[in-house]
Amino acid sequence: MPGPEPFINLVEKRADFVECLRTGTKDKSAIIADLGVSRSTAHRALDELVEQGLVDEVLEGYRSTLFGRLALQMYRRFEKNVEELADHRDVFSGFGDSSELDTALLLDGRIVSRKEAGEPGTALFEATRRCDHFTAVAGIHRPELLDPLHRRISEGNLEAEIVMTEEVLRYLESYHADKVRDVFESGNLELHILGREFPWGMVMTEKGSDRQVFVALHDELNQIQALTINENAAAVHSFLRTYRELRKESVPVHRETHATH
Repeated sequence: MPGPEPFINLVEKRADFVECLRTGTKDKSAIIADLGVSRSTAHRALDELVEQGLVDEVLEGYRSTLFGRLALQMYRRFEKNVEELADHRDVFSGFGDSSELDTALLLDGRIVSRKEAGEPGTALFEATRRCDHFTAVAGIHRPELLDPLHRRISEGNLEAEIVMTEEVLRYLESYHADKVRDVFESGNLELHILGREFPWGMVMTEKGSDRQVFVALHDELNQIQALTINENAAAVHSFLRTYRELRKESVPVHRETHATH
């Protein structure tokens, strides 16, 4: 049985024909006029598309099939994702070993970067203010999240689970000791300390049944250069798996130990 490569190549090569027929049936002359192609090109392309089931030949001419429209939609989505990724390639170029970062966390996600949106962390800040549950892997410290997390956790309006590196905890204890004590005294934070570096910041916010996964792509100064926002099931599954694996490596911080500091 032949592989999918010829089919994939055909969808890419002849996408404009399927697009042309997406809204209804047309005869060959109308297709040639719409696309500005030669009669021989149109004849060859339509024969190929009919053979692969992307287009039907009917009495009135040609029309795209449901299969063809679906293939076109999936191809356009792929095209859009690749274009968006290419627009942000500079964000990814500065990262070294990213083997621990599952691409399922990023796939099909929306990318918000500094060049078109100012401070990309704003989207995460807003989600944090609205969510009911906050789960995170804190490999970097994000000061703009501290105030909404501190207030909502301390007031009992938010439950949080965080796996945090020792470096981030030391930073918070050095510069925000009172806020650290407040959230521990509230009993609404479950904290685990990871005894090694983890170069990513990942968050999942939950509001009812809605879940959003955020991955912070940052520079060497921990400034967020871009943020991916993802709501699909694969990203949520990958986040939860990564979080649970890192929590197993981590040491829990008990409320009684920390609240008295």
